[in-house]
This record gives sequence, C-alpha cells and structure tokens, in this order.
Amino acid sequence: MTKPKNKTKEDLERFEQKKKKVLEKERKKENLLNSVAFQLRLNKELSEKLKVIAERESRSLNGQIEYVLKKFIESEEAKK
Repeated sequence: MTKPKNKTKEDLERFEQKKKKVLEKERKKENLLNSVAFQLRLNKELSEKLKVIAERESRSLNGQIEYVLKKFIESEEAKK
C-alpha cells in the first residue's frame, strides 16, 4: 500500500483509515488461523460475572475467558 503523494490532508486521512482497516483485517485473519474453536458450557452465575468483568475491561466474553486462562497458565508455569 503506497502512501499518496501531493494529496490533501483528507486524502492522507482516508489513506490512513484504509490502511488501518487492512491491517485489522489481516490481524483478525491471523488470529483465526491460530485459534481452536470449541463449545464451552458455563453456569449462568459465572457467565454473568465474566460478562460484567469483560465489559469493564473492554473485552469480549471470549477475550475475557482467554485472558483468564492465559493468566492461570502463567501462574502455573511460574510454579515450576
């Protein structure tokens, strides 16, 4: 993606926005290729509490569960 030359500020802003969208799309595609999908059953109370925390932390429920699991694994590995 080549930056436009001799363009207006608006052209440059549109270019940067388009570039940002392309990079985000590539990041999402990479994340999908490096992930495993499976079904998880949670009790309602745990699910609701995780949703509240996820919103507070600006994460999706899936992102929050992944974050919690990563932190748990880090703490377990630190014990070794």
